[in-house]
Amino acid sequence: MTRALVAGDSMLKDLAGSFTLSSRTHVEVRSFSGVRIEKLFSLIAHSLADVHVVVLHVGTNNVGEEPLVLTARFRSLISRILDVNPSIRVVVSAILPRQASLRKRQWALSVGELEAFNTDAGETNAILQALCHKNNYGFVDGTCELMGMLKADGVHPTKHGSQVSN
Repeated sequence: MTRALVAGDSMLKDLAGSFTLSSRTHVEVRSFSGVRIEKLFSLIAHSLADVHVVVLHVGTNNVGEEPLVLTARFRSLISRILDVNPSIRVVVSAILPRQASLRKRQWALSVGELEAFNTDAGETNAILQALCHKNNYGFVDGTCELMGMLKADGVHPTKHGSQVSN
């Protein structure tokens, strides 16, 4: 049986149980609210030895960091994962763009911050995609499919958005 771990931030919380794969594939979704790239490894390290594929969806909570810093954090995360399980297939999911929040939240971004975040996310994704291609990792770019499918907070996918993204 192929075992896959989809791990990352709170954007994954509605994905649990939504994968329809063959009966020979087991998918575990682990969602950690507020997790940053540099913290994810410690939360999943104990699960990596028996996993064949790991999908990493993280980076949204690193808002404000430069694309090269984010890429270095991803390199470190992937390196640590491969140290634990050298045969694991690594797949990186693009950092999804945010939309304007319709709710007043402590973490809601101003228009300028939102534009800067989305620009940085796009630059980071381009670098990550090249990194993945160079190292034979998978890269999933769900940035186009989710536009218009985010909740009022402008960050998390709606139920429909969660179904489209898998």
